[in-house]
Parts: sequence; structure tokens; C-alpha cells
Amino acid sequence: SRPRALLAVMAASKKVEEKYQRLLKEIQKRPENRTCFDCGGRGCQYVVLNYNTFVCTTCSGIHREEQHKIKSVGMSTFTTDEIKSLDQGGNAVAKSTWLARWTSSDSGPVEGDVPKIRAYVKAKYIDKRWYSDAPVAPSAPAVQSTATAPVTAPRPQVSAPAPRVQQPAEQVGGFAADFGASFGATAPAPPPA
Repeated sequence: SRPRALLAVMAASKKVEEKYQRLLKEIQKRPENRTCFDCGGRGCQYVVLNYNTFVCTTCSGIHREEQHKIKSVGMSTFTTDEIKSLDQGGNAVAKSTWLARWTSSDSGPVEGDVPKIRAYVKAKYIDKRWYSDAPVAPSAPAVQSTATAPVTAPRPQVSAPAPRVQQPAEQVGGFAADFGASFGATAPAPPPA
């Protein structure tokens, strides 16, 4: 009964997706991720995947101008790898790298001041004004996630964003990466050149 097997695969995939969406919401609720990483504003509904940071609507638009990959927490679908990266990252971890050389004499932009935010984002990510390859240790988060066991993979070093290359679905590991495998589906042949 192929339709029943297909429905079982789809149901399992849906459960995995729901589990990771819950984890994403938990990550977003951590104290360090409740304020925008770039302007300090409240209501961080967007993620900058290049840096695994949570930002506000205004700052997400400025990051888009810089060709950074942005996703909406509530309106986008995240891969399991993206959510795992956010779980290991977040604003506190990014602060330890991107603001490692920040001093008390430095000042950030004010929420809503788009020209100053734009200049600040350029200084922070493009010019790497406060960046350090040897990040300072972030302070321990006040809330620990209990939804999943800690991931043991080493945290990758963050550097200037590299262009993303789309891998074949089998290697990406997204929610539907193996969709069709259980009932023998094959990809269509490419059209002749």
C-alpha cells in the first residue's frame, strides 16, 4: 500500500519539522537573542544565517542590502542544519567574535536610525572593526535549552560570509532530503543540451 507508506513518511517528516520549529522558538526566547544584535531593538523576528544572529526588521533589511542570508523566524522554513547552527550560535556567541575588540568608548546605533545602523553593520561585518579570530568567551546563557542533547560537533570559526553552494538534496539533510527514497522515486533525467 504505497499511499499509506507515503503518508507515513510525510507524517514523520512533519513531526521532525515541528520539533525543530519548537527548538527554533526556544533559541529565539533566550535572553541574549531577545534584542537585536545590531541595534538593540526588541522584537527579533529575523535571523542572519551568515552569522547565526537574531535581528529586528530594520536590521534584517540592511543585512539584505549586504547580500546576507536572512530568514523570518515565523514565516520561513529552516533546515535542521540551520537550526543546529543557531543553537550553537546566537547573539552571545556572535558578540564574542564580532564585538571582541569593542571598548567602552565605542557606541552602537540607536534603534530606527537607519543611516547609522547601515554604517555600523558595514563597520562590524565588512570592515571587521571589532572582529577577532580569537573570540572572548561569551557569558553563560541564563537559560539552557533542554529540548535536545548538546551537539558535539566543533563550532566552526566565523569569518566573512562565503557564497553558499547548494548541495544535492541527499547531502543537505533538510526535512525532505530523503523524500521519495522509501518508495523508489528517482529524479527525472536532465533535458538534452
